[in-house]
Amino acid sequence: SELNSEGLRLIDRAIYATYCDASDVGVAEEAQKLLRRLPVPSSRHGES
Repeated sequence: SELNSEGLRLIDRAIYATYCDASDVGVAEEAQKLLRRLPVPSSRHGES
């Protein structure tokens, strides 16, 4: 099943908050490496 836009927004915010926490404790570089491994969904919904 797919998440609706509200669910995706909440996940995005949770990921960002976790990244900020990682940055605060000095491991931002490691967090960036993990984030780069994630697939990035297309933001081109509805374009033709």
